[in-house]
Amino acid sequence: MQPLSEENLIGANASILSFVRDADLHRCRLVISDCEINGLVSLSDLQRLPVRAALFTMVTHLEILMSHLIRLEYPNSREWLKQLSPDRQKGIHDEIDASRRDDSFIDDLLFTQFSDKVTIIKKSALISSNKNQFKKELGRVRNLRNHLAHANDYAASRDAARSVCETVRIVDKWIEEFARRLSSSRRRAPEAATAHPSSSRVV
Repeated sequence: MQPLSEENLIGANASILSFVRDADLHRCRLVISDCEINGLVSLSDLQRLPVRAALFTMVTHLEILMSHLIRLEYPNSREWLKQLSPDRQKGIHDEIDASRRDDSFIDDLLFTQFSDKVTIIKKSALISSNKNQFKKELGRVRNLRNHLAHANDYAASRDAARSVCETVRIVDKWIEEFARRLSSSRRRAPEAATAHPSSSRVV
């Protein structure tokens, strides 16, 4: 027996992700609203549909940040494409050609898969150290994404649910890192423009 404490409580207005982030550390919590206990959440609730939607949105956010970073690093699409295997290059080219024939082409980077973006970033200067660790961690994120999209039992067992919580913390880590890099790049861009004004003149 343990005394009731904040570790056993969660506010009714708390976000789903705030619960998921440490649900493996606090596997059962009472839901508090004002002065009342309105319910109970546990590790098994990771299987619920609202959690699934929140997790997929989170992973999609990470993938969007990865796309932005790739565009900054490779302004010319042909450069990032060279980081992929010949088979993947051909596959992307075929999809781009088909979309242009259908007049539905928007952006060539949209035809890359999550694993393609991981490969491109890993081989670029964006990751200068611990490249294998990056690949391993983003591999876990990719697996979670695939389970969310195609399976109903991504957190059916206790071990699987714990793995989801660990992976969410990995997603948090890389969202923070990629957002920081994007913010830093945007700050440097106007500084570079003012530090190097055009020197052209009429002679």
